[in-house]
Amino acid sequence: TLSIYRKTCTCGQQTQSSFSAHTTTTVQYAANTESLIGYLYGWQYLPYKRMQEILADVLGLPISTGGVNFVLGRLVQNALLLYQQIKGRKIQSAFAGTDETGMKVNGKNHSMWTWQNDELTFIVHSDNRGFKTIKENFANGLPQMFRSTTGLPVTSTVKLSTTKSVWRTCSGT
Repeated sequence: TLSIYRKTCTCGQQTQSSFSAHTTTTVQYAANTESLIGYLYGWQYLPYKRMQEILADVLGLPISTGGVNFVLGRLVQNALLLYQQIKGRKIQSAFAGTDETGMKVNGKNHSMWTWQNDELTFIVHSDNRGFKTIKENFANGLPQMFRSTTGLPVTSTVKLSTTKSVWRTCSGT
């Protein structure tokens, strides 16, 4: 048993605490700490360095870049099954809205895509904003009816394959 803290009283009695049974590595973060790291990165879009500063300054928890990366990797692995289930349900969906927005990753243009309805949102990061992303994520085509950010229905996946972005395929545009 690994000891967290050991103290000997002036009377000679020694008191020792130990790690809980679920502790399996020398460096391990509590579930709420891992959730906070995921939240700061995935929802607040904080870069590693700023996240490390907050964790150290506010919580007194110094964490390395490798530590942040390890935690985020584990959160991703834990979420993959749910992510695939959401994608599967979106494929079966009769209606969804879609959008993409540009962003910079290491100085290069990338896109974040969303396909959503009232129940689900499926999000994909891609290094392009064209049909390639749709094809990679929906190999058998899109659900029966998608609407673009303009609210107009997407006319067909055939037309999609000849264009560079989803909203250019809307009827009336």
